Amino acid sequence: MFYADHGYIRANIQDPVVETKPNLVSHTLPLIKPRFPFGIPLPFWKKTLNRYYITLKIEENDQYKVGDVKITGNKALNDTTIKAVLGLNPGQIYNESLLRKGFDNLKKIDLKQNLWEDRDDRFSTKEPVRIE
Repeated sequence: MFYADHGYIRANIQDPVVETKPNLVSHTLPLIKPRFPFGIPLPFWKKTLNRYYITLKIEENDQYKVGDVKITGNKALNDTTIKAVLGLNPGQIYNESLLRKGFDNLKKIDLKQNLWEDRDDRFSTKEPVRIE
């Protein structure tokens, strides 16, 4: 997601390379803090541990930017509202997370609008309803 949020839609991540290398670790006494110039920690225990080094090779490819934003097949909302909710402006770097949030917000707006239209239809009957 990190690369898709920064415009790299076609980023390729190759298999990781895992290496183990020995590393000398020195432990000191953390509770004893003499004043300067004697504040240099003295190692009292040394141990060689294996450290894992993981290398990921990432091929970013091209960075994509938003081109023209065209809305087609729209019946419920006007085009300017949809463009504003999506938040995609021509020339800006493509951001997949923003696009997904925009689609989620459009769904919420559409659900609210349909809910209000359904309520209007229920209560706007032309004929009186008989209850027996």
